[in-house]
Amino acid sequence: MNKMATNVLEDHSKQHTTDYLQKKHINELFEAMMTALMVYKPDDHISFLRKCLDKKSLPPIHSSSSNMPLSDLQMSSKVSVLPPIESTKTNSVQVPIIFILSLSNSLTLCSKLLERYHGLEYLPINDMANVDKGESTDLAQHDYRFDCILRTINRRRAQANGFLILGELDEQNYLEQWQDKLGRIDSIMILSENPSRQMSDEQFNITYIDSRSNMSNIFSSAIHSLDRLFPQDAFFSRRSETMLFDSTQTNLPILFCIDNHRMQKQENDNENSGLDEEFDLVNDNTEENNNSFIYTLCQCLSEQLNFKHIHYGDFQKTLLTFEELKAEVVESISTCSGFIIDHFPDSCADLDRFQLEIGPCSVLVYIGDHRAITEEDGVNTVIKRFQEKRKALYVDCRKEVDEIYEDLKSEILKHI
Repeated sequence: MNKMATNVLEDHSKQHTTDYLQKKHINELFEAMMTALMVYKPDDHISFLRKCLDKKSLPPIHSSSSNMPLSDLQMSSKVSVLPPIESTKTNSVQVPIIFILSLSNSLTLCSKLLERYHGLEYLPINDMANVDKGESTDLAQHDYRFDCILRTINRRRAQANGFLILGELDEQNYLEQWQDKLGRIDSIMILSENPSRQMSDEQFNITYIDSRSNMSNIFSSAIHSLDRLFPQDAFFSRRSETMLFDSTQTNLPILFCIDNHRMQKQENDNENSGLDEEFDLVNDNTEENNNSFIYTLCQCLSEQLNFKHIHYGDFQKTLLTFEELKAEVVESISTCSGFIIDHFPDSCADLDRFQLEIGPCSVLVYIGDHRAITEEDGVNTVIKRFQEKRKALYVDCRKEVDEIYEDLKSEILKHI
């Protein structure tokens, strides 16, 4: 009898608990709070949940079983503002939000930025909000575009490393509305022939870029502003996970550029130097032209990638000691996005020391008039080592820099 009474009491207790959960809509509340955790990804989960329960609006509930009457939870169906980045957090869980406002060159710039920054989401305002932009279009009549972009950010934020929002120049008149809606804007780039600087410059991080400049200069100005928003460990994680770095090492991308064709030619020239000197056949232009090729190539890459170009030497002599090279790298770690070093290394010993004391090399660019490497000493051994790791990129010195540059740059971007 006592056993039956106990069973009845337990059943009554379970039913009472179920009724209470349904009456108080605990299931819906729990679902909303879990959704909020996934959306906002707070550092302090407990404190965040307490604030949610303290009459804070939560993200809308998407539950087919919810028959909840109108309440504060359903009032939250209006998209809420993104929480601002805490100024004390250098590696915030909130991803950067970037605006590019322009009438021209913007698509090319966006393409290059998407290629450079892994996981950056591209959000064109007019396309996503179906705004048919014409001369007579009044953006004030398209307020729904704010919510359209915000909903997309909320939906994609968990998978994105940042958002690149493209808009017309007229959007600069609505920056305060965008700020209010999104909660924050980390960087704004305005591409215009005659950019007008406004009072809003004081409250927004605005970079003005002359759209009449060549794309190389435009891109360089853009990444100079944006690189600080994307910590290198977020985009070079594969390298940092496999190697440990001390205080003098760097995980920034490093490119080596050597001219194997000139080195081989120099060896042949040395063998025939006696004959050349006797008949005065030394060609002074050969070395100058070859130096010009490698220097021009390195300069183009450094300017467009915002890398520091370190001129280690030329074909006649080494200009830096290893300690001087190391010092240049260490001193520049915080001011550039990577390094390109010409005429280095010319031996595996130099390569091993560099990678041990400074950091790993992302890719080796070697210049020559043929791909085949037959010798097993000096620089050829270095090239073979990079070839084995599929990090060696060949450049045909019989072509002009302009002919090979774009293809080479694309290959380099795959490695960094």
